Amino acid sequence: MGDHEDWPGLVSVVVPVRNGAATIALQFEALADQDYDGPWEVVVSDNGSTDATRSVVDEWSAKLPGLRVVDSGGANFGVDRAVWEAIDGWDERLLFAEDIDFSWRAQLAGHDLLTAPGAVVHYRLRPTMRGITRQALNWGRGEAELYAAHRANGFHRRRLRHVARAYGSIARRAPRALVSRPERGRWCRDLAWRVGRLSGSARQRVWFP
Repeated sequence: MGDHEDWPGLVSVVVPVRNGAATIALQFEALADQDYDGPWEVVVSDNGSTDATRSVVDEWSAKLPGLRVVDSGGANFGVDRAVWEAIDGWDERLLFAEDIDFSWRAQLAGHDLLTAPGAVVHYRLRPTMRGITRQALNWGRGEAELYAAHRANGFHRRRLRHVARAYGSIARRAPRALVSRPERGRWCRDLAWRVGRLSGSARQRVWFP
């Protein structure tokens, strides 16, 4: 993994989780198999778990270096500490899309956003229709919050004809959603997303359908 002189003093692997007892051990297994030789730690960012997540973490505490738990939220997002401190971190008033809000504020403060083309992220989809629908509803609400916070900075909403086309597509797909489970999942997700935008618009007193 490159020249040791290029390695940072400490790599912190942050694992955001909420009620992840059924899956977090798979993440720990993957981390235990990595071949990085520099100093590193694992920080489990627990966003209010009510299941056995803490017990699973305790079981792995002897197998992973510096494994510890903090009570907070997070996502698949890396940021320089100096940038984090300069713009005061997350806006904790936001329940969703706080990483996008952070990115907006970082750019407005003159910082650049970079991608890591070689990075691989394994994303676990919600296993139930209810979970998919709830997630999409929250996405929509979060987008309305972002629009309210950053419309003065250039966050534009879609043109009305595009919004009408999206709702028309949802209406046309409804019959197929009744007979096809995969289509039903996509349909519920898309409808919940739009309902979330309307709900968020009402809460924020903006129009972001």
